[in-house]
Amino acid sequence: RRPVDADFSRTARRPEPSTVDFDIRTIQYALERYPFDRWLLDQLQAAGHPVEALDRWHEVVPGEATAALTKRLIRATESMAFREIYFAFVREVLQPLAGVEIAPQRYPNVRAHLPDRPEMCIPFHTDGWYGHGPDEINVWLPLTAAQGTSSLALIPHARSQELIAEAKARRMRLSEMEALFGPEAAAVSVVPGDVVLFTPEHLHGNTANRTGRTRVSIDFRVAVKGGRINKKRVGGYFVLLPEAA
Repeated sequence: RRPVDADFSRTARRPEPSTVDFDIRTIQYALERYPFDRWLLDQLQAAGHPVEALDRWHEVVPGEATAALTKRLIRATESMAFREIYFAFVREVLQPLAGVEIAPQRYPNVRAHLPDRPEMCIPFHTDGWYGHGPDEINVWLPLTAAQGTSSLALIPHARSQELIAEAKARRMRLSEMEALFGPEAAAVSVVPGDVVLFTPEHLHGNTANRTGRTRVSIDFRVAVKGGRINKKRVGGYFVLLPEAA
């Protein structure tokens, strides 16, 4: 049998590239239509964590329990309640931007960036280093206000490529790359209802959160029909959108 993605990512003729600029673009969506934040609060409370505001997560959930809890929340994204919000968001907000059919990540990531926990930082990297193809779209969806050290920091595409080439040429270690990339990155300033779009070729990461508030976010990737998706497959890592109701 042919793999599910045979006709999705290996078309005989690739479609014209999107005219939309995905070089760190922030767009807005209607929270009342796609209540990701309300879904997450309901999940936390059902799990026995009486969190009233997501940015106060750290006051209710012990830091050592956060990793296990976020894994549980990721598994919960398979629920019908989440999928109704998620698939509608992908179909109605993201697909028109791509201009072609897209397939979202099967299990979106749920992240909580707690204050004063530097061990939770994610070093600067590109998703291409982890098997993602250059024609995917990265979607970063903050569920709390995020700015400065609580937010995601990114480096524009062209500069990302220059820095990666320099790191390769100099055969840098990870610590050396972090020292090179970090000063070049800029944190995005966003609020709930914003979504940040970029590509797997963008360098991104975060620093120790010194804001005193938890940053909570969801992130995922979408495969673009006819695009290069490398090791991540439609029918496995990505799923086809169901027919609209």
